[in-house]
Amino acid sequence: MKVHRENRTYQRIFCEAIVSLLFVSALFSSCVNDHCNENMYAPLNVAFYSEIDTSQQAGLAFLLVQGVGTDSITLATNLFNINLTLNANHPTSSFAMGFPLPEADFFIQDRENHFISLINEQSYTLNGKINDDIYLFNNRLEDAKKFLSMGDDSIFIFQKIKFDTLKVTYDRTIEFVSAECGCMNTYTLKTAGFIHKRIGETIISNPLINSQSNEKHIRVYLENY
Repeated sequence: MKVHRENRTYQRIFCEAIVSLLFVSALFSSCVNDHCNENMYAPLNVAFYSEIDTSQQAGLAFLLVQGVGTDSITLATNLFNINLTLNANHPTSSFAMGFPLPEADFFIQDRENHFISLINEQSYTLNGKINDDIYLFNNRLEDAKKFLSMGDDSIFIFQKIKFDTLKVTYDRTIEFVSAECGCMNTYTLKTAGFIHKRIGETIISNPLINSQSNEKHIRVYLENY
C-alpha cells in the first residue's frame, strides 16, 4: 500500500509539473510579436502644399531627404507627402531636404575631371550618384544636382536643388498596446520649421503622432509652387 501511495504521489507531482510547464510556455508564446496585428510604427507625415494656392497639394518631381547624423539618403519621386522616422532617444530630429528648382546650372569638365560652373566658376568634384539622374558633388548632399542633358561643346546641364533642414521638437510617450505587441513610441509635436527659411512656411496641423493617425502632421507651403 505504501508503495502504491508513493507512486501516485510521484505521478501527481509529475503531472503538475507538466501542466505548469505548458502554462508558462503558453504565457511566453502569447507575448511573441508574431501574434501582434497592430501597426506599431508611428511616423511623422509631412505634406507639401502650394504657397500660391494653399488648398492645393504640391506634387514634387523628386525630393531628397537625409536624417541629420545618418548616412542613408532617401530619394522620393512624384509625391505629395512623405513619412519620416523620429529619433526616439532625443527630443529633436532634423532632416536635410532638397527640392527641385526650375533654374539650371551649366558646367564644363576639365582634364582632372572636375566640373567647373559657368555661372560662378566654382569647381565641383564628382563623388558618385544617388541614381542615374541625381549626381553627388563634393561628397555633400547639399551639392547634389539633377542631370538634365549635355549641351553643345560638352556643356553639362544640371537642375538646381534647393536645400534646407527641417527641425522638429516633440515629447515622447511610451504607450502600452497589449501583451502580444508590447509598447510603442508616440509623440506630441511642439515646434517645426526650416532652419534657414529657404523652402517655405510650416504649420503643425496635427501634433499627435501615433499609428492610428492618418492626418498630415506637418504642412509645408512651398515657395514658387
